[in-house]
Amino acid sequence: SGCASGCCRVCSDSPPCAARSRALGLRNPYTFAFKPNATRLFINDVGQNTWEEINDGIAGSNYGWPNTEGVTSDPSFRSPLFVYGHGTSSTTGCAIAGGAFYNPPTIQFPSSFVGKYFFADLCSGWIHLLDPVNNTASDFASGISQPVDLKVNSDGSLYYLSIGSAAVFRVQFPGNQTSPTITTQPSNQTVIEGQPATFNVSASGIAPLSYQWQRNSVDIPGANASNYTIPTATLADSGARFRSVVTNAFGSATSNEAILTVTPNPPPPILMTEPNTDRAIAFDSVTMVRDPLPVTTPLNFSSDQRTRVMLFATDADLSPGENSAAITAQAEDPAHVVYLLPVEFVGKVPGFTSFTEIVVKLPDNLPGNTDVFISITLHGKTSNKVRLKIQ
Repeated sequence: SGCASGCCRVCSDSPPCAARSRALGLRNPYTFAFKPNATRLFINDVGQNTWEEINDGIAGSNYGWPNTEGVTSDPSFRSPLFVYGHGTSSTTGCAIAGGAFYNPPTIQFPSSFVGKYFFADLCSGWIHLLDPVNNTASDFASGISQPVDLKVNSDGSLYYLSIGSAAVFRVQFPGNQTSPTITTQPSNQTVIEGQPATFNVSASGIAPLSYQWQRNSVDIPGANASNYTIPTATLADSGARFRSVVTNAFGSATSNEAILTVTPNPPPPILMTEPNTDRAIAFDSVTMVRDPLPVTTPLNFSSDQRTRVMLFATDADLSPGENSAAITAQAEDPAHVVYLLPVEFVGKVPGFTSFTEIVVKLPDNLPGNTDVFISITLHGKTSNKVRLKIQ
């Protein structure tokens, strides 16, 4: 109905009148559209002097005409979702015409169009796109001669009727013009306090791709690469969620969130020694013989026959995902010459979870008949030095 009150006066005594009236207060609902597979109805109401309206079609609503036009705060009336003024610019016009939701069975346009609402203006000759999430509109097309209707086809094409051109036109997106696709999602990260934490994302799509990392859904200034690194993680960072929004000219894709866990900074590792001495508790890893140990032995069945030494440490726990490469070891002779000791195994001592077993390989240039001092480094922290006798 086109009046705000008294519209059914002619049939006010007839019960079917109310059943035939869905809403009141629309001036000229020239076009309208239902959202496919849903009950939502948008009504394009052509204004008189000032405003063109898109109204939410809800049963029993009174949209206020002729008492009000455009946005209203009067609780008696339902205010429009979106309005634009009269004029001849790219954001104004004279008569709203045509409306269509973009929810086709086949999505041809970028995914960012899905669920949005096309509408046109007769006089200004443009088509705009309304986002029902926030009721804001953006430009889509211009230079059209008197558009009066819009329809979305099942193949995802948009059709518009131009009476000024006496023709129907079709708008299509080429098949390769699509928004990005996330191919590798960021992974959760667990680091020790003070360590860096890096998140990575991979995406495919039409170049150029741009990246914007977010922390707890808020953009991180300057975080515009395919990876993002926190140089020094703190305990306050623990629990933060990170994701990336990847964008190209045809839309955007948002990755899954990855969670950062930061554990307290542990003390340096401690290599175990005999009570009240600096002599290492160490064994040949094959024969279980204590030092003095030879640099090479035929008893370990290795191709290089170099001796493997078992050391034991506390506070030498590896972080999730780490392996023996996280620990480095070295030996220092009496002349202060330093030798790197390859670390071949790191693991918990069965039945003694507070102790870590570390197996190192003695280098063939290590001097014999002397003591060397062995230390290990984990997460940037170096242990005490322990004495090992070499034959």
